[in-house]
Amino acid sequence: MKRLNVLIVGALLSMTAYAQDTIQAKFSVVDVCEGVETVFTNVSKTPSWVGPCNYSWRFGDGATSTAQFPKHTYKLDDPKKAQSFSVTLIVRSISIPTEVDSMHLSTTVFPVPDPYFTWKVNNKGNTQDVLIDSQATKDASMTYQWTLAGVLKSNDVTPTFVHADVEPYLDGTKHLFALYLVSKEGCDKIYSTTFSYNPLSVKEVVHDGIIGYPNPSNGVVQFDESFSRIEIYTTEGKLLQTRQQTAQVNTVELPKGVYLFMGEKNDLKYFQRLIVQ
Repeated sequence: MKRLNVLIVGALLSMTAYAQDTIQAKFSVVDVCEGVETVFTNVSKTPSWVGPCNYSWRFGDGATSTAQFPKHTYKLDDPKKAQSFSVTLIVRSISIPTEVDSMHLSTTVFPVPDPYFTWKVNNKGNTQDVLIDSQATKDASMTYQWTLAGVLKSNDVTPTFVHADVEPYLDGTKHLFALYLVSKEGCDKIYSTTFSYNPLSVKEVVHDGIIGYPNPSNGVVQFDESFSRIEIYTTEGKLLQTRQQTAQVNTVELPKGVYLFMGEKNDLKYFQRLIVQ
């Protein structure tokens, strides 16, 4: 009887050792952003006595692989919604009798934010604020990093760049306007466009008219008194003078050159190119 007990115990120990020393499918995977390659870390146990093994992966989106250490890039069904995929690994020995084991895990793929936007200038006569005209998302859970002309910055969801800050860049030349957007899951993307605006651009011209005379002038310019406000600019868009017609004197002396006059009358803007000889 004692001998029988010893044999039974020995058999159980052998079975336990065998169970612990057989194929064990095991892997890990981390969540990623769409478009980022997903890496599967295969740490399966394949004892030497089992011999070579085959690996079979099912990624949950219809794709498969037989690589021991595969990589795969997922595509979301809806680019705006996170999606989970069920991943299966099957490890199978080539030897006979066949040893096989499997493991299942889920991985989540997060959408990449859309930082697209358009801008406009709110022209209030003598000041121009830069506003965001439209944007693809206003999700406050995301991180916003706006940069205008490489200098002006904001972390607001929808910023306004006021005239006092943006005035040096209202020169008609091209400046970079960019938004770097980061989701709460860490997915990020940048969108950049060109900012170019001049207060004297043709978009702001309502009418051509005679604001100052004579034209050409010998240096002394007289203003039409019907204008409530007159601004004098260089051809590069630099504001030289602002005159209200409540002033006693309606003339100005200017050195030789070409000037741009903008006048306001009856809520309309008039534009004139004036030459001083």
